[in-house]
Amino acid sequence: MKKTKLITLLRTLDDKEMKDFESYLTNLYRRQAKAITVFKFIKRQWNRILAGELTKEEALKYQSVKALDIKAKGFSNVLSTLYLFLEEFLILNKIKSNPSGDRDFQMIHILKERKLNHLYQQRIKSLNKTLDKKTNENTWNRLKKFQLNHLHFFYTGTSKMKLTIDSLDAAMDNLDLFYGLTKLKYLCEIINRSNILQQSYNLERMESAVGYCRLFKKEIGRIADIYLLAYELLREGLEETFAKLRDLYRKNIGALSKEDQSIILGYLINFTIAKVQEKPKLYYGQTFALYKLALEQDLIVEDGIISSSSFINIATVSTQLGEFTWFNEFVSTYQIYLPQRIRPEVLQICFAQEAFERGRHKMVLDYLKQVKFATRIDFALRVKALTLRAQWELLGNDETVRATLNAFEMYLRRNKEINEHTLKAYLNFIRFAKKLFRKNTKDWAQLVREIERQKVIYFKYWLVEKAKALR
Repeated sequence: MKKTKLITLLRTLDDKEMKDFESYLTNLYRRQAKAITVFKFIKRQWNRILAGELTKEEALKYQSVKALDIKAKGFSNVLSTLYLFLEEFLILNKIKSNPSGDRDFQMIHILKERKLNHLYQQRIKSLNKTLDKKTNENTWNRLKKFQLNHLHFFYTGTSKMKLTIDSLDAAMDNLDLFYGLTKLKYLCEIINRSNILQQSYNLERMESAVGYCRLFKKEIGRIADIYLLAYELLREGLEETFAKLRDLYRKNIGALSKEDQSIILGYLINFTIAKVQEKPKLYYGQTFALYKLALEQDLIVEDGIISSSSFINIATVSTQLGEFTWFNEFVSTYQIYLPQRIRPEVLQICFAQEAFERGRHKMVLDYLKQVKFATRIDFALRVKALTLRAQWELLGNDETVRATLNAFEMYLRRNKEINEHTLKAYLNFIRFAKKLFRKNTKDWAQLVREIERQKVIYFKYWLVEKAKALR
């Protein structure tokens, strides 16, 4: 039963929602005795179901279910019926929580079907005014305004004796504005991914969106300024553009949709992480500030889950800045949002990172021994790199470190699933680490300059520190 659609969806409900759904069932579907009985049975056996200890066949043996006089197929049908009721319950709740959204559009269609011309026109006018105040908050509001004006223009009660009317012009304008801004957003995201993966993409057919949004940015609103700056940042990577976008974003964050908040913040964080290699002291602080902003705005936890990469990145940045108290509070508060199956490994990696920054290198190795990464390449790479650096700090020029270096390089070259950019960054790290280990250079200052000039490399700052120590 654990893997049925019904149980999968029920698992996302909190205690209040579960109680409300039961009330919804008993009040609206009191004649659906089988569905109500099965739901109450599911609630009683909830822990066993989640543990995978109760199958459909075993459920039929319980007295309350057996009394319904249904067989396996009938029981499955009841589960399907409950799923439909649950869908209906969640949809109604969503409509109630968003009174200016789908609910209004549904009511407009109802008024049209009932031929209530005056109320139909009145509702469209009212919703249009509401959306006029919100178009800067959400790209999709432009599309909603297009829909409203489209409905008005083609409504049978609208005069057909004019070549054009305001609703037609408004429909076309809003469709153009939606199309232009959305295309600019897609363009930004393609460039962002291209930068991360170090892969080229033909942007020619999308570049027209930039000119359009520059021309009509007043009509589109502040969000156009934000995405145009994002485009410049992703294209040129200038620090002054970053500062402008960061400040404009902070000033207008409350007026942006959650989607736009998350997208732009992601671009800002990606920029600071890339710049950490050049100016670690400045950009670790910038990255940390942006991550704290993301937590304040509830942008890190999505659908009740925080990704392992985000969690580890936040832990890494905070410990590198020596923010150990903040780190412990973060781990304590947010670990519950990590997927349960990987939570222990993620926490061990984070504690190992904290131990490394505190100089407790033996403890680092103890933590990392507990990490299982058979199916997680990202975990494997983090663990192997941190293990190597901890061993280096503990043992210096030792054969154990040499063996770890060689094993890590072999892993990188043999693993075909590592993306090109990541592979190159780790191999460059290994290449310079080997030079440092062998101490086979006559000009250490030149080696430092080589490391500093390298754009695609991990742990640049650490390598530079080691090279300077050997001079």
